[in-house]
Amino acid sequence: MFFLYSALTLLSLLQRHSALRQSQLALKCDFETACTDFVIDNNWGSTDGFHPHPLAYDHTYLNATGHYLFYEPTLQPGEFSRITTKSYVESPTDKLMCLSLWYYKVRIAMSVYLVLDRGDQNDIEQQVMVIQNTTRNWTQVTVPLPSERFRIAISLNYTAGPLLLDDLSVDYCLGPLPQPQKTLYQCDFEDANDTYNIQSLPYYPYAWTRIKASDALQKEADAPPVDYTLGTAEGHYYWLDFNDKDGQKQIEGGAGYFRINKTFHFTAENETYCLNFQYFTFRRNTYYSYLNVFALLEDGNELHHLWPPRNNEHGYQ
Repeated sequence: MFFLYSALTLLSLLQRHSALRQSQLALKCDFETACTDFVIDNNWGSTDGFHPHPLAYDHTYLNATGHYLFYEPTLQPGEFSRITTKSYVESPTDKLMCLSLWYYKVRIAMSVYLVLDRGDQNDIEQQVMVIQNTTRNWTQVTVPLPSERFRIAISLNYTAGPLLLDDLSVDYCLGPLPQPQKTLYQCDFEDANDTYNIQSLPYYPYAWTRIKASDALQKEADAPPVDYTLGTAEGHYYWLDFNDKDGQKQIEGGAGYFRINKTFHFTAENETYCLNFQYFTFRRNTYYSYLNVFALLEDGNELHHLWPPRNNEHGYQ
């Protein structure tokens, strides 16, 4: 079972799944023009074959007129260089998408990590491949992508080159379709019955309640004017009222919890599950608030802190 507390507003406990996604646009950078689909840090430079670093030709044109990226790090020990997709990738379930890139690398000790960052604040990082092989020419890497929402990162912390990249893309490809997502529980708060399994816990100063966005604005001018699911003022979300249960204003150190009265059993070793939710913070200039997620074991004797990571406490002012 899950517990959440905060003086924040929870917009949607679980994100709408893949059936509501629009088609994902392909992302491509061949470095012949400005690269707008990927964010590249200052450890990389762009050159052509007339100014080799060290190859005298790129992969796109295979001649000296073409351009590619070369690694020229300014890293301090322990720092990482990252190239990330500028936007989130949301792969569909009915088509396969792949990350593809071409690289040139001569150092055996240099490892390049391909990572999927999940969550708007990169809460979960999954390493999907490590490039370690050396090459004598441009070599392609292709990674099938799951049917989820994530950013893609190319990461390394080696402090010397050479390493070259060209023709980065996230595009549809051939291969087995990704495994469909399995939803164990979903609640978007649009139907009052959605909160049947959700209980705002007593004995705390504040209570969580389901509210329409337009009604919330009547109580709090800084409340979100629309919900996440419908994106309208008629949509609903779950919020924590800043007035306590006795009608008093916010109490310093006060908290409010809600619980999902449902037990989840995770047994399959080859499957992973995530809790996804959208949240919105308001009164940022007045109060300081914390958002935390806990899980209670079925026997009720052990409570686990799930989110955020202890070294990345989510506090808001």
